[in-house]
Amino acid sequence: SVSNYTTAINLLTQNMMTMRGENTPEGNQGPDILALMPRYICFPAALRGTLLQLLNSESDPSSNNSGVRNINTGLVPIIEPLLDADSATAFYLFAEPNRVDTVEVTFLQGQEVPQIRSVLSEEKLSMTYYVLQSVGAKALNHRGIQKHAGA
Repeated sequence: SVSNYTTAINLLTQNMMTMRGENTPEGNQGPDILALMPRYICFPAALRGTLLQLLNSESDPSSNNSGVRNINTGLVPIIEPLLDADSATAFYLFAEPNRVDTVEVTFLQGQEVPQIRSVLSEEKLSMTYYVLQSVGAKALNHRGIQKHAGA
């Protein structure tokens, strides 16, 4: 139900906000509370309607009182069908990327735009197009992501 998602988002937000800083050279958790706030919420395609209802409702969808404001309207929705292959109910919260380095995406020699190549086949009277892009991604820090395992 939508109220279960509201409760889960509140719990994940609390977890994200109370995360402690980077480990010290001795391997201990840093003393600083990072106070990260979620900015993006990523749901599988199976829960698209639930996510949009959860974020676009004026009032809190988990409350019977229409005067209770929905506190989740500031989250930016991301609907990712690739998540459905692993779980149709798990979802994620992500902090603002300028607050914490979470995942880094890099491109070969700065080629952020795909390279398009075409090959003409005179025997077949056809044109074949190849789209190439060299990209790499690496997880840097778990503190900016929270996962809810789903139902």
